Amino acid sequence: MAGTSLPTPTRRKKRRWAAFFFLAVLAGEALYYASVYLRLPAQPPACDLVLIYSGPEDRTEFFREWTGPRPLFLFSGQDYNNWKLKREMESGKPFLLENQARTTDENARYCEPIILKTGAKRIVLALPWYHLPRALFLTRYYLWGKGITVTPYATTPLPRAWFLRFHFWQEMAKFWGSLVRIGLSWVGVEDWPPPTGR
Repeated sequence: MAGTSLPTPTRRKKRRWAAFFFLAVLAGEALYYASVYLRLPAQPPACDLVLIYSGPEDRTEFFREWTGPRPLFLFSGQDYNNWKLKREMESGKPFLLENQARTTDENARYCEPIILKTGAKRIVLALPWYHLPRALFLTRYYLWGKGITVTPYATTPLPRAWFLRFHFWQEMAKFWGSLVRIGLSWVGVEDWPPPTGR
């Protein structure tokens, strides 16, 4: 038929390879998530500092319920307000606050210099199960080569069939946005997308 171009064998082969590559990358990412979930400790291990990034849930409850020797806590995210945290928490429980981060990438990036100042070497990253793999990757990335161990701990239980949950697939997609932000930071773009109102 005039004007209609049928896919050539070469084009079909390229499409198959592209599809194969995409599926292989997706499978690799899913395996990374599974490796994090399957190694989660039942109890938070001994540490120097507990790192908590903000999110839609009340993530200060873990701070209030901590038992045993209390490490330093570091909260990160614009959702956290210093006055509100001090009002909600009992006095005598040490914590630090980073309240500029708007994304998980910024959480990890802005916390890195604070963590280095504390001298902490053993960190527990305490977050809901679905947020952990991406946050763990970013935290370890920004602390890489600093002699700091970061252990994930799920503050909410890992559900059965977690791979069918909406949160899991949402985080899988957000992982790529985080990688883009890392790449942009390499060329000097530290705040993307820019905050509204500027």
